[in-house]
Amino acid sequence: MMKVVFLTRNYPPTICGVGDHTYHLATEMLSKGIKTHVICSADQIVQSNDISVYPIVKEWNTEGVGLVVDVLKKIQPHWLIVQYVPHAYHPKGLPFALLSLYRAVSQLNVSILTVFHEVKIRPERAIKTRLISFLQGQLAYKLSNRSSKVVTSIDFYDNNLKKLSADKKTIIPIASNILPIEVSLDVKQNLKEKYKISPDAKVICTFGDRNVSDYVPAFDRLLEDYPNLVWLICGKNKTPSVIWRSRSYFRYVGAMPTEQIYQHLSLGDVFFMPDFVSEEGQGGTCNKSGSLACAMSLGIPIVGSKGDMNNKLLIDGYNILLTDIRNPLAVYDALKLCLETQGLSASLGHNARQFYEQSLTWTASAEQFLALMDPSVKRVKIPQKQVLLKDL
Repeated sequence: MMKVVFLTRNYPPTICGVGDHTYHLATEMLSKGIKTHVICSADQIVQSNDISVYPIVKEWNTEGVGLVVDVLKKIQPHWLIVQYVPHAYHPKGLPFALLSLYRAVSQLNVSILTVFHEVKIRPERAIKTRLISFLQGQLAYKLSNRSSKVVTSIDFYDNNLKKLSADKKTIIPIASNILPIEVSLDVKQNLKEKYKISPDAKVICTFGDRNVSDYVPAFDRLLEDYPNLVWLICGKNKTPSVIWRSRSYFRYVGAMPTEQIYQHLSLGDVFFMPDFVSEEGQGGTCNKSGSLACAMSLGIPIVGSKGDMNNKLLIDGYNILLTDIRNPLAVYDALKLCLETQGLSASLGHNARQFYEQSLTWTASAEQFLALMDPSVKRVKIPQKQVLLKDL
């Protein structure tokens, strides 16, 4: 039986995307007969299931590395999967102590798979920022060279690791941390009544802490076309309450259990994902987001942000519609196109759902990882179909 240890800063019930990724991936591997363990920080109050969890690391320094090595000696795993985010293991984002961990693990005859959820910050004009970015890049390169396999979620991070040989790197998109469930018509009807959503309303859904006020001009214009328009926003959001009260179309439902989030999002005709993009085009919607995976599972059209972090698996006009998120008119046009054009809307939703089923379930994700760790496992190939918007 293969034994795998995950190394992560956070773990559920702590709210953390990387912690969720660890939990779901470890759980799926366990269901496939892999003995899974997790090592995390000592401040974690962990969920209890069949996964052995060791919340032992107080500081990610030399002493913490020693504690991790002691557990690895006890378990004697075949693989150590390191969930790497620079700032997770060091307050300045420079966890050089991990180099000593990698050296120690190599002496234990344990293979390392490093998952780069981030690689380095962007170099900006400030000398300090440029220096940190350079050092993070150097550290990522050293950790990668000491890894048997390297995984990241999008092309942008893959390009950060461009010095590595192609046979060592693999892109595996992040699966959904909000699992899809069946939502009955009665549940939908009850929710519509609760939030005063009329039967003929057009509902646009958003999840997460987005800068809502930036998109009010686009939604104000949509309201002229759709008097019963609703913008349903789930999850924590720092937008001031005065903004929520300023427009009739807002329905802010706040934080809630994941199954309830999916029920609410299932009311949507369109999923709007306004990921941040700078004036220079830095940012954008991409498959490092579990929220995007959740949106794709809904089978409705998705409008996302066009930027330099868009990855090749997101095909504009095929499984997503990307727009200039900084331009209110462009946002309006994209949302209206999805609401008005039934053929396009149905095609975008169908292709997004198909992409989810092929690549964004935890089963698909675990199979990708296991194929890297065990050559006898056949790897699932992710289709990359190029389709133009005009062809739909």
